[in-house]
Amino acid sequence: MAGIPAASAETASDALSERRWADAIRLSDIALTIKPNDIAARTARGFARGRLKDYAGSLQDFTVVLAKSPDDALVWHGAGKTLRFMGSLADGFAVNERALELAPETPDYLIERGVNLFLTKNYVPSSATFERVNELMPSYPGINAYRAELYLYLKDGAKAELSAAEGLRREPSFGIHHINLAHAALFSGNMAKAKELYLASADMLDMDGVTTGRMLVPLDFKRMRESGIVMPGMDEVEQLLKK
Repeated sequence: MAGIPAASAETASDALSERRWADAIRLSDIALTIKPNDIAARTARGFARGRLKDYAGSLQDFTVVLAKSPDDALVWHGAGKTLRFMGSLADGFAVNERALELAPETPDYLIERGVNLFLTKNYVPSSATFERVNELMPSYPGINAYRAELYLYLKDGAKAELSAAEGLRREPSFGIHHINLAHAALFSGNMAKAKELYLASADMLDMDGVTTGRMLVPLDFKRMRESGIVMPGMDEVEQLLKK
């Protein structure tokens, strides 16, 4: 038991906020050993398990919490996010909507709605949702990445460029803003500028701190093609980034 007080000085929620998923689970396990009904620890573990793709464990934690606290909007949101990670978009959307019923216009919950709408190719309402988040909380991390991406899917390169530029001013270390500027240049037909921007962002990291531009751009293009958006120069850019 000697190690427990030191470990409990940092909570699972602390680790979760810093995106240290394994530590969040470890600290949750310690807390739940001491206090099995610790809702905060179980909630943190649910989110962390989802991030580490233990979806069954994540949903189990959220289900246990909701049985005791059925009006916990954060947990409804977490369960909805986990269902989305599992590919259950309709169920994930419905569950996250319950979170929004309990806590309307909460930015995190609206972001989840917007992501789900985007993944189901409902681009107009998805864009409107992200615009609402931008009105409520312009400092929301990465909000301009979401906004720029939706403008691309709505084929509005000018607004995509403005949103990406605004994101870059706020978050200069986020590679996604550089990539969205490159996408906007490609969409506007400025291939020389697009290639310059793509190459400059090739080794920059995305918001997750793991994915490079070289990895992300082909994924973006794949989603675009699947949605019927094919721009001249995509194949050339992909070859360029392989070098």
